[in-house]
Amino acid sequence: MKNFGKEPLILAFVAVGFLTTLVEVRYLHRGAVREYAVAWIPTISSGVALLASLAGLAPAAVWKKVSAITLAVVALAGLLGVYFHTKLKPAAFLQLFEAAPKEAPQAPAPDDFAAFEKEAEKESATAAPALAPLGITGLAFIGAIAAWPRGSRRDH
Repeated sequence: MKNFGKEPLILAFVAVGFLTTLVEVRYLHRGAVREYAVAWIPTISSGVALLASLAGLAPAAVWKKVSAITLAVVALAGLLGVYFHTKLKPAAFLQLFEAAPKEAPQAPAPDDFAAFEKEAEKESATAAPALAPLGITGLAFIGAIAAWPRGSRRDH
């Protein structure tokens, strides 16, 4: 029996990781997809990555290469997610370093529009987890590395 190495096991775990990510992101973005079409990106990317991970389990080197390239492209979805979650505003990243959650903000007086806009901007900058999308990036890169064909052409 041929020794297949750790790569198939890693790809199987990556596939399970993308399955759970697909379910979680679909749930977490259920309201956002109605308002923002880009909120579908992590759901679709997770589904594509799940299929690519499974394709990487095929014995043919061509499927492994397609799988690896697809997973590397899916990794970009996580970087896009960081942008869409933060708009690259410093407040979204600074929140990561807060020791304790802030108290619930007091609603400004109805006629204080400047305070209302400031509070709304603060909430929108910190509403989505800033770095959570990088989980897709990391998982996709692990899968891409595991899927890439190794050895000579004769081994495949």
